[in-house]
Amino acid sequence: MKKLFTLLFLSVVCASWAQDSDIFSYYFHNGSFQVLDAVNQFDQDKFGKFELKEEAGKEARVAAGDWMIIDESGIYLQKNKLMTMPKSEVRENSKYTVRNGWMHGVMENDSVPCTLEEDIYYFLIPFKTYLFKKGSAPHKLIKINKSSYALFTYTDEGAYSVNVVQFTSGGMEMKEVEMTLKGERSIENIEKREEFDDNGDGLVTYVLNPTKQEWNSVIFTKCLVTYDSYQKVKTEEKTE
Repeated sequence: MKKLFTLLFLSVVCASWAQDSDIFSYYFHNGSFQVLDAVNQFDQDKFGKFELKEEAGKEARVAAGDWMIIDESGIYLQKNKLMTMPKSEVRENSKYTVRNGWMHGVMENDSVPCTLEEDIYYFLIPFKTYLFKKGSAPHKLIKINKSSYALFTYTDEGAYSVNVVQFTSGGMEMKEVEMTLKGERSIENIEKREEFDDNGDGLVTYVLNPTKQEWNSVIFTKCLVTYDSYQKVKTEEKTE
């Protein structure tokens, strides 16, 4: 039996363990992006397909197919979902055909590689998960500088979580904002902040509203931690 790949979904949560073992969470005020430079899309020289680098603990994601794609529509993860179809279905339904190891009809205007085992066809269907989609309010795309962009994702809490895309030579890195209660990455470095403990359980939530200077000198400089690295790949033409 071929390997069955479990799809891994990107989930970004702004939550931290403090050094004194307290747990807290933090978000950014829904007006905090207004002091920054919002744009509708990435610069065209940043467009491309990026493949997840194979690192310890990420082998399954690489094997299943894990790409980050940037184009005029925005930035999105493209992953593969394993699908099956009985050989009898292909034989009896004129919508589907298989030629030279490629299945036609399961995707509009395209075909996918497939393999047959015990009268069952196995194939992978790519699907998209947008991190930012052009015109999709209230999410925001912020240009930090020529090589970095911030993704503001609106949450159910009525505030934003923030990730950063940083382009490198031949690739890109996905970074999350990681803050602490004390030290150079402390939320105390953000002067305008609100503190909530709505449930009375000791789990404190902070809503931060940084100035432009605080964004640039604290958050975008001291509080970014890489969680995924990608390398840019060339699109190869398939032969059928």
